[in-house]
Amino acid sequence: MGNLCSAAAATGPAYQDFVAASEIDKKLKDRKTMVIVGGGYAGATLAKTCDPEFNVILINKTDYLLQVMAAHRVTITGKMDYWEPRMRLPYNYLLNNGAFVKGEVTAIETSHVELKDGRKIPFDVCACATGTKKNGFFVPGEMNGSTKSTDVKPWYESVQKELSKAKSIIVVGGGIVGVETIAEMAALPNKPKLTLLSSGPAFKWADLDKKLSEEVLKQLKEKKIEVVFGAHAKEVPSWKAGGPNSGTIKTEDGKSYSADVIINCTGSPPILPGKHPFQLDGSGHIKIDKKFKAEGVNSQIYALGDCCVVPEGRALAYYGFLQAMWLGAQLNTKAESTISSDFVLAEDYEPDQIITWVHLGEDGGSAQLGKKYQDQNGLPEFPDKAVVAMVKGGDLWTDATGVTAVGWPGADGMGATAGKPFDHTNSKFEDKLVQSDTTGKRLMYVMCKMLDLSESEVAAKYIDLR
Repeated sequence: MGNLCSAAAATGPAYQDFVAASEIDKKLKDRKTMVIVGGGYAGATLAKTCDPEFNVILINKTDYLLQVMAAHRVTITGKMDYWEPRMRLPYNYLLNNGAFVKGEVTAIETSHVELKDGRKIPFDVCACATGTKKNGFFVPGEMNGSTKSTDVKPWYESVQKELSKAKSIIVVGGGIVGVETIAEMAALPNKPKLTLLSSGPAFKWADLDKKLSEEVLKQLKEKKIEVVFGAHAKEVPSWKAGGPNSGTIKTEDGKSYSADVIINCTGSPPILPGKHPFQLDGSGHIKIDKKFKAEGVNSQIYALGDCCVVPEGRALAYYGFLQAMWLGAQLNTKAESTISSDFVLAEDYEPDQIITWVHLGEDGGSAQLGKKYQDQNGLPEFPDKAVVAMVKGGDLWTDATGVTAVGWPGADGMGATAGKPFDHTNSKFEDKLVQSDTTGKRLMYVMCKMLDLSESEVAAKYIDLR
């Protein structure tokens, strides 16, 4: 893949909106064009992976990747100067050869995509990685339509202001996002009454062991969070920019739950262009084959990440990285080949083992790790909450995922500032857990864990140490 924080990339080329596809400078003159729709973790990682071999054109509504995994933390702590640069990652460190186009794709055809403003961009290969729709609490602009990077900080400041005044908060949705969100609320200084409404009879995430869900429930109760199972909400209000977000949730069993703030963490539908060639399942996700090729489409169109029926059975950012790196590697081997509509990749994707880290605030959490992951890292199947807090609870993996997805050069305190690569040459790991509180060393540790790679492999593939 090459070094993604090289001197050329670190200068941050000034990408801009292109008036027409013909104005996009294709640096790799003899290579095929790959259009990637959606710049989340999967889309950005695929773009980065294929940049050396294809003329990559990444299209996204905003000119930054927003790490929504930290949205609840930033609204609790209020440490905007620390979290904002870790959450809003610009794409100008991502590509050396390709181009970024800011825009909204309204149609994916068999040979080109069309943007809302009428621009049409042809492709040889297309990948749809549009993700799912997030509630407005997590994503600025999701409810008010803004795509400006300058709106990120004011948005979370307004959410923080509303939470700081609340005497009661309800989170609807007993998935991992809902559980992690309500746990973060326990750190609010105003100490609101906290309630989690879950439609299921217990926490049940994919094929995870009940020991994990029991431990999560135990820790939530220790934080004085009321958990109500079997609460099927009839309707959950959308987040209102500027508030108020108070209201009453009525459930199918006739009960009512009122709060000053209601946060919707129920399942999110996929985001898809108004016109597309995809076959969808009952929940609106794109059907794909074992090579991520869109089913029933006579063209080189792929789909990956949360918008499709994921091979792993559930959507996680971690799986998006793995899918993108696998698909990118497969496509790169064929970059110089003739890519016809019936072209088929040689290998099938083998889903990775189930790995789940559930953080419950900065000081708690639970996890379940697959056997391969246990053996490689010397960790038990169910690490205790101290391990989870160390590995995920601090920076919520924003540093590691920022580097992995977009080649982000880091923020102050990470051993890197704007335009300068990381320096991990002195990092040492004498134990299975990092024995230092420096963020740069923890970053390397977490990347090793997420990617199942050694420190030297991570350095060679993702970080320029020269």
